[in-house]
Amino acid sequence: PISFPEAFLPQALLSAPQTAFDALLIENNPARTLTILNNVISENPDTPLSPSALYLQALAYDFSGDRERARATYYDIWERYSDSIWGEISAPHLELR
Repeated sequence: PISFPEAFLPQALLSAPQTAFDALLIENNPARTLTILNNVISENPDTPLSPSALYLQALAYDFSGDRERARATYYDIWERYSDSIWGEISAPHLELR
């Protein structure tokens, strides 16, 4: 019999919980945002963050003054998701300020 080709399933990605967005955008608390995201990552060590969650992480690093980590995260988004809106909006953050 003819066999079917092996199915390719997209890798699951972790979304940022609403509390992480609220912490950054409403409470203006980037440290809390990073704590929430780090907890999500530690609870799911084999699953990467989604591009939107990575962007939120990069913004939180940026707003907390950690420019090096912010730049590294923006670069990661740009490199992995360059054809998406997340890659496009990360690119300007890679330019020197």
